[in-house]
Amino acid sequence: MPASSLPTTPAIALLTALCATTLPLRPAAALDCKNAVSTPEMVACADAEREVEDKRLNRIYQTLMKLESMDEQARGLLRDAQRKWVQYRDARCSFEADAWRGGTGASLLYVGCLAAATKARADELETDIEQRR
Repeated sequence: MPASSLPTTPAIALLTALCATTLPLRPAAALDCKNAVSTPEMVACADAEREVEDKRLNRIYQTLMKLESMDEQARGLLRDAQRKWVQYRDARCSFEADAWRGGTGASLLYVGCLAAATKARADELETDIEQRR
């Protein structure tokens, strides 16, 4: 399932706007993420990691949906679970970022949370693939 569109809650929208206005002009690939020191650099690096994990999650999700052992009922259950998981992830990361409300670290915490949660979900779905093969 493709990633959801940008979150729509006011807190997430504010964090998203903050990220957009503080990101460096260079793409993360041009940054040395191991030595990133400014908040905008760290946010760009965390967002690049989130993007990698999001693509991985989508690839794994599609693989799971195409397994022969997945009938229509199982596909529907997975689709519903994934949609609810995206809502949970976004809400959870908003909550975590709220701890730094008003600070420059809020956007870093939010994007980092998205990356970590997405990686964990991809790992879960990989386990599901192994169990259903």
